[in-house]
Amino acid sequence: MTTNPIPTVNKERMARTLTEAGVPAHNHEALIEYIFAGRPTGGFLSALLANDLKQTCAQADHINAAAIHKIVGWLWNHAPIACWGSAPKVGEWIMIGGLIGKVEPDHA
Repeated sequence: MTTNPIPTVNKERMARTLTEAGVPAHNHEALIEYIFAGRPTGGFLSALLANDLKQTCAQADHINAAAIHKIVGWLWNHAPIACWGSAPKVGEWIMIGGLIGKVEPDHA
C-alpha cells in the first residue's frame, strides 16, 4: 500500500490559517491557488516567494509592506518548503502544477 506523502489540506483550512496569521485578505486567493495549482502570483508575492527582499519591498503596497513578516511567518508554518525560498523553487513549483500536480499521475 502506497501512502500519499502530501498532508491532507483543503483550501478552506488554508484560508483560515491565512486569516489567523494576519495575512492580508487580498493575498489569500493568490497564495492558495499558487500552492494548490502552481498558478503564478503577482509581482509582490512572486518576489516574496523567491526570497528577493529588494523586489519584495519595491513591489509591496502599504498593506503588504506592513505584513511581510506575517506572510513569511505563514509560509514558514504552513506552506510546503518546496514552493518557496528561491526563484528556482518557485519556477519548479509552477512547472509541476503545485500540490495538485504532485499527486496527479504524469500522463506524458
